[in-house]
Amino acid sequence: MQAATGDSPYRSTLSGFRTIWRTEGIAGLYKGVVPTTQRAAVLSATMLSSYDHTKHYILQKGWIAQDNVYAHLGAAMTTGIWMSLVSSPIDVVKTRIMNSRPGTAQSYNSMLDCLYKTARTEGILGLYKGVVPTYMRLGPHTVMAFVIYEQLRQWCNLPPV
Repeated sequence: MQAATGDSPYRSTLSGFRTIWRTEGIAGLYKGVVPTTQRAAVLSATMLSSYDHTKHYILQKGWIAQDNVYAHLGAAMTTGIWMSLVSSPIDVVKTRIMNSRPGTAQSYNSMLDCLYKTARTEGILGLYKGVVPTYMRLGPHTVMAFVIYEQLRQWCNLPPV
C-alpha cells in the first residue's frame, strides 16, 4: 500500500526489469534483498516467541482454563499484533529503500539512514504507516497457522511445546 503512487515509470514487469538493469545494474535488481531478509528473520522470531509466551501466560493467569482452541485463538491474535508492531518500521524502511532512486533527495545510504531520516522528518509514528493493513494481513494468517498447528498437534497426540 505504501508503494502505490500510481506514477510508475515502467510499462510492464519486463520493462521495469530492463530499465533497472540498464540504469542501476544487477545491484538494482537486488536492492531490497537485505531488508527483506532482515524482516523475515525478525518476523519469524517475533511470531514463534510471542505465541509461545502469550499462550503460556494466558494459561498461567487462568484467563482460559485449558490448553484449547480458545487459548490458541487468543495467543495467535495477540501474536499478530506483536508481529505488526515489530515489522511495520522494517516494512516502511524496506519500501522506501526499494522505491528510492539513486541521486535523488529520497535516496538512502543504508537501512539505518532511512530509519533515521524517516523518524526525524515524520516522527516515530512515521515508521508505523500501514500498521493496520499489516495486522489485517498478518492477524488472520497467524490465527489460521497456529490454530491449525495446535489442532493437528492434538490430533496426533503430540505433547505441547
